[in-house]
This record gives sequence, structure tokens and C-alpha cells, in this order.
Amino acid sequence: MTTYEEALKKARVCWDEVNYCTDQTDAFVFSKKDDISIGGNGPIAVLKKIGECINYVTFLDGGYNTAIVSEKYI
Repeated sequence: MTTYEEALKKARVCWDEVNYCTDQTDAFVFSKKDDISIGGNGPIAVLKKIGECINYVTFLDGGYNTAIVSEKYI
């Protein structure tokens, strides 16, 4: 299981401008708080089970549990 700290490191490799995290059941989702786009560089999801960094659209289309557990600024 991937921890928040590990996920943040992976997310910053994929997109170094993240400043916001939504903890969802199956992934930590990172974005820029003022960026409401879906596509391009972000948002990105780091899957908790395997630690893989994927685009949020792929996460949404992948059948994962997207229930929000918590959210915070980084």
C-alpha cells in the first residue's frame, strides 16, 4: 500500500506543480487547486495499491473507487 508521502514524491515526478491532494479510496489525486481542467498534465492519480502514477481521466475510466476520504493543500 502506497503512503501519502510516497505518492507525493511520485506525483511530483509526473507533475512538479501540484499543490493540492484529494485522498480518494483507491488513489491519492494531485492537482493545482486553481486548475480545474481534466486532461493535459493533471490532475494525476497515484494508485494506492501499486503506486502507479496515471492521468485522472484514466483513473475515472478505470473502475476505481473514487469516494473522497479527505482533501488538503500541500
